[in-house]
Amino acid sequence: MEATAERLPAETEGRGARRFNLNLSSEAYEDMEYLAKLSGGRTLSEVFRLALGVLKVIYPAILRGEELFLVDPTTNSERQIVVPK
Repeated sequence: MEATAERLPAETEGRGARRFNLNLSSEAYEDMEYLAKLSGGRTLSEVFRLALGVLKVIYPAILRGEELFLVDPTTNSERQIVVPK
């Protein structure tokens, strides 16, 4: 995976927007497309921004020693999500 960042044209400058180009393997690209469809038709950019937002919450919590779980509300069963530091 390769990524580069560059400034966007002047019309987006006031909003602090930056362009981010990302080269993905075929498998990773297919995963992104799958997640876009699964999430109700989001764009690949929206999926990436959503994932980034989730990681912004998860990583600080993990670094504080907290753990992440998914809970099935019908059975109250739990699955731990392990995220590498």
